[in-house]
Amino acid sequence: NVPVVGRGWATLDPTVWPVELLPELQEEEQARRAGTRVFCEYSYGGFLIYHTPRFRVFIDDRCELFGDDFLVRFVQTRQLLAADFFDHPGEPFAVWQVDYGTFELALVGTGGGFDLALEEMPQAWEVVRRTETATLYRKRVP
Repeated sequence: NVPVVGRGWATLDPTVWPVELLPELQEEEQARRAGTRVFCEYSYGGFLIYHTPRFRVFIDDRCELFGDDFLVRFVQTRQLLAADFFDHPGEPFAVWQVDYGTFELALVGTGGGFDLALEEMPQAWEVVRRTETATLYRKRVP
């Protein structure tokens, strides 16, 4: 119980991490079953694992678990989506959901390739909340 110098001053940078979305993420986590799959950017996987441990993330920064081929495919897809390469932006999500399971939520960088693709699929995905750093999407129930 001694005071620790500097205690409480370290925080996550909200321009890098989606800390503003924590209330929505934790609310979604409580409303859903454990193991709910969340599509996320590579850099957000560890953040989700720490703050919403009941979710199952699509990818995180433990590269050795995913292998080179998968990581290259992930990065190339994000770049191609940002370049508006796909005629149907939902194509990568449809393929990945067949290969890896259905995603109920998506946490992506605002303005990035995945955000642009999800934004073009309002019949399938709705914005829960958008910040300057990240956007949280919820899959619409058909």
